[in-house]
Parts: sequence; structure tokens; C-alpha cells
Amino acid sequence: MYEDVEADFWKEILITMQQKNMVRKDGSPLYFDGAAKAFDDFSKNNPNVKATFEMASSYATCEMEITATIKLRLYIQSQIKGSFLQKNGNDFVKIADAKFPNNPFPEIENFFANKNNYLNQLEKISTESIRGNKKHLVASEFLKAFTAKKYPDAICKIESVEDGFILTVEMGGEKKQKHIPLDDIVQDIACAEIDF
Repeated sequence: MYEDVEADFWKEILITMQQKNMVRKDGSPLYFDGAAKAFDDFSKNNPNVKATFEMASSYATCEMEITATIKLRLYIQSQIKGSFLQKNGNDFVKIADAKFPNNPFPEIENFFANKNNYLNQLEKISTESIRGNKKHLVASEFLKAFTAKKYPDAICKIESVEDGFILTVEMGGEKKQKHIPLDDIVQDIACAEIDF
């Protein structure tokens, strides 16, 4: 059961920024011809943010480092697209996209003002996910041992699902299934008798 907690977390942050941008009452679009000034203003207001700006003949980009593995990129042309990029090997790959109808720099400044809170939230979520994954793995091994002992002549299949397992036991030409929740695996396994 693989999950990318960090990527999912940043996707949610980007969606929230986009929603705030869309409903901001004093919002106004940012066009290509105003990008240089917006970049300059952002840099002056946020000197601690590692940011790079590039102006081409028909578009502008801005990349801001959030962590060593996450960047925020803006692409400004006839519209504004924001993307979170995650380090994958030596490259950064896109993990989330959002279009911003208004100048996104107020939301971005607010994001960087609260960056440490976001990083703390991510650390807490990641720790809980690691613990949950370990619990799932231990429970899976326990269930394998239980089924091997309980049904030595059967073909047992254990499918991992988000909230536990699906145990399938095939014996004597008969096949039965039972859902076993992860909450209290020992109690649930004790009650998981499958009669043949």
C-alpha cells in the first residue's frame, strides 16, 4: 500500500491557495506585462525566500524553494498557472497544478508567512503515516502466521485494504472471504473463524 503523503499534502495546499485566489474580493489578474514588477515586489517583501525569475519574450516563470525537495513554480503568459514540483532523483517533477484567475502573489506571500506551520503539519502527518504503515505491516505478518497455523491445508490470500484486510480462504473446493479491520487486529482475527 504505497502513498505519497508529501505530494498529497502539497496538492491540498495548492488547491486551498487557488480557492482563496478565486474568491479574493480585491483580486485582479496578473498579465505578462506586469510580471516583472510583481516579481520585484515579491522579492522586496520576501527577502528570505529563495526565488528565481525568468522573463522570456512571451512568458515569465518564477520558482520558489519551499524545502530541498519541493518548489513552487509560476508560469505567466495569457493566464497564470502555479505548480508544485517534487524532487525525483536529480530532477523535479510536477505533482500539482492550479490556474489562478487573479495575481497569486498575495496567497504566495501568505503561504511563506505560514510555511513553518505547514512544515510542522506535514511532519506530523508523515509520522502518523509511517506509524500506520508499520502497524499495517506487522498486522499483515501476524495474519499470515495465523492463517498458516489455522488453515494449514487451505490456500489463503490476504489482500491489504485501507482499513484492514480481506482474508480469502479456499479449502476443499470452497472459497470464503472475511473483512478484518485493522483497529484491533488480534480481537478481529480471533473472531475471524471461517467455517468449512
